[in-house]
Parts: sequence; C-alpha cells; structure tokens
Amino acid sequence: MRRHLQAYHALVTEAVAQLGSVPARAELAGQARELLERGLARILGSEPDHHLDAMTDGRGLFEHAKGVVPRRQHGYCVDDNARLLVVASRQPIDLRVARLSQVALQLMLAALAPDGRSRNRMNVAGSWTDQPATADWWGRNVWGLGVAAALHPDDGIRTAARAGFDLAAGQRSSSRRAMAFAALGAAE
Repeated sequence: MRRHLQAYHALVTEAVAQLGSVPARAELAGQARELLERGLARILGSEPDHHLDAMTDGRGLFEHAKGVVPRRQHGYCVDDNARLLVVASRQPIDLRVARLSQVALQLMLAALAPDGRSRNRMNVAGSWTDQPATADWWGRNVWGLGVAAALHPDDGIRTAARAGFDLAAGQRSSSRRAMAFAALGAAE
C-alpha cells in the first residue's frame, strides 16, 4: 500500500508542476489525461504481474487470497485459470507470460474429462474435488482455450490449447452463461 501511495503522491506532484505551467486551458484536459494514464500505468504496471506471480505455483493460479497472500487451503479453480490464460494470450511473450500461460493451460487441460466436460476445483494436493460437468466453468475453460488457440504468441501453447478446445467444444451446456463463454472462445 505504501508503494501505491508514494506513486500516487509522485503522480500528483508531477501533474501539479506540469499543469501549473500550461498557458492555455484547452490543453489542460489532454495533458491531465495523459499524466493520469502514465501514472496509472506506472502504479498498476508492475503490481498485477507481481501479484499473479505470488498467486501462482506449479499447479495453477490460487482461487483466493487474503490481501496479497494466497489462501492455499482453498486450492485452484478452472474459472480463474481460464481468465489468466485469456489475459496472458493477449500479451507479448516473455518468461513471465510463458510461465503463467503454461501453468494455467496445464490445469485447464487436466480439468477436461475424456468426453470434453470439465472439472472446476482442485485442492492444494492436486486432487480434483468435483465431478466433470458443463456448468459455468466448462464455458470459461472453452473460452480460455479458444482465446489461447487463436491468439497466444507461443506455438506450443496454441497447439495444446487447440486440442483442448476441440475436445471441450464437442459438449453443450444447458446453462446460457456457460454457452456464452464457450461462444466467446469459439469466436476467436
């Protein structure tokens, strides 16, 4: 929190100094917006990556946290790992994106049953705690796999995601929400 406050203070100080020297009010809004966007990028740019690193181990992204500390006792869920893979698939590839993508994809593929239905919850020991189904998490799994198959910058991840997508997309759900998420994956 202290780092955020320091960054915010620096942003406000910079904005006041620069905006105080602007001769025309017409430029004020544009410059303020630009400073704010740069400042927010500075504040938010590293924290989410750091938090994702802290929230992810070799099995997947933990489902819950207390502040910035993962609540390991709650384990993992496909929903959150699918969201992680969707975001990672839209980023330029680097070591962090590759690691986060691989971990999320591994959990999502392991969640798929041979018939394409998906499990959702895995405990910290690596055991699934639910049965395969075509509920919301199945739709998010299809979504994440579809986005990764179409957009991920790594060929290997795209290929594995495509295989998982093809398997899961053979199922249908009675849940409109699940089908909507699946359709997002198919649309990519």
